Amino acid sequence: MRRILLAVLILAGCTTSTTVAPVATTAAPAAAAAPAAPAVTSTSLAVPDTTVQATTTAVASTTTTIRIDAGPCAFGEATPQGEVTYIRAGELRGLRMVGAQFVDRCLLNLQPSDTGRVTWGPQGDRVLLGNSTFVIDGQRLGTGFASTDVVTWSAPKGTALLRVDPVHAKASKQTNLQNEAITDFAMAEVNDALYHPAGKNIAFVGRPEHSSPYGIWLMSNEGLAPKLITVGEDAKRIRLIGWEGGGQQLVFWAEHLDGQRHLHRLAVPGLTLADLERPGSPLELSDMQRNDTGALVTGACSEGSLHLSVADQSSPNFLAWPLKPRDARLVGIMQESSASAIVGTRATSCDGPEDLWSWAAELGTQPVLLAAGASNIAVRRQAPPPIELPDDITARAPG
Repeated sequence: MRRILLAVLILAGCTTSTTVAPVATTAAPAAAAAPAAPAVTSTSLAVPDTTVQATTTAVASTTTTIRIDAGPCAFGEATPQGEVTYIRAGELRGLRMVGAQFVDRCLLNLQPSDTGRVTWGPQGDRVLLGNSTFVIDGQRLGTGFASTDVVTWSAPKGTALLRVDPVHAKASKQTNLQNEAITDFAMAEVNDALYHPAGKNIAFVGRPEHSSPYGIWLMSNEGLAPKLITVGEDAKRIRLIGWEGGGQQLVFWAEHLDGQRHLHRLAVPGLTLADLERPGSPLELSDMQRNDTGALVTGACSEGSLHLSVADQSSPNFLAWPLKPRDARLVGIMQESSASAIVGTRATSCDGPEDLWSWAAELGTQPVLLAAGASNIAVRRQAPPPIELPDDITARAPG
């Protein structure tokens, strides 16, 4: 049986102690045997695991065109609609929709040391390259972080960097981006951390004291006044996915003692918890998603049994990805004159460069190859206006 306990939380501006009264939430246990395949809907998907062939074939399109912008490399202004960025041949490039056309352009000429994950600031005007270098207004600056650290931007403007050290389970912040001085947070254990979009709070996974319950906590952006919002009674690991609705919901996954991972959405205020998928069918979320748009994945790349299905933009159904790569994932949803799912695939491996595809994800349409051999794929966009957390958050029984 899987349970997540919701703790009563009263947020007061300067309160340093909290009385927590947990309320049990119990989910239905997984069935012992797989049921017959139900109708494919937005909440239920059953796809038999089959060995996929390591082949990927591009399909010609009569409606989607791709234009290569040969102008100089420059960020330009980010848009709320978003842009998929990738690295290839020493350049950080961007793909964005303009009407029904994709424009592929150079954003930044890279240096040999610019390696690792690409992380864009919340307004899309700055980028972190790996953990050691970031670029703002054409200026390259350094961080004091190790290569094993997990680094994200502060919100809402990206004026600081938040670091989680997974080796020592600690968190810290680089407040002044002009120097590498780091301020440590005095928490006993931090496994993951993420700024709230409004910037006044940070959600973190762990515990402020060694005697504190393991779960998800909210603290101030200075690392003070931690408040427990969710405790995983039988979760051995919790990781944060992101904030939705301008900061009104927190999406996270929990790995339970039985080895299964479950995806959850925690509504704030109210602290009601919702499961986002059946056990065994993880839901992939993306930074560019809208209204629960996502992808259902069954099987595993390492076993050659992966199956990707993407939400149909015009109906409540999920549609099976029509090609047969070894590995596939939803990168994001781009919305201009129409919605298009951006999917990354690998033909023969489970890591390394990916091919980027555009797919309308509607019956009868075929994917269009946008870029081959792309690495360090990320999403760049202007974050929507954030919603401040209320001063008082009181739990209520899940409905």
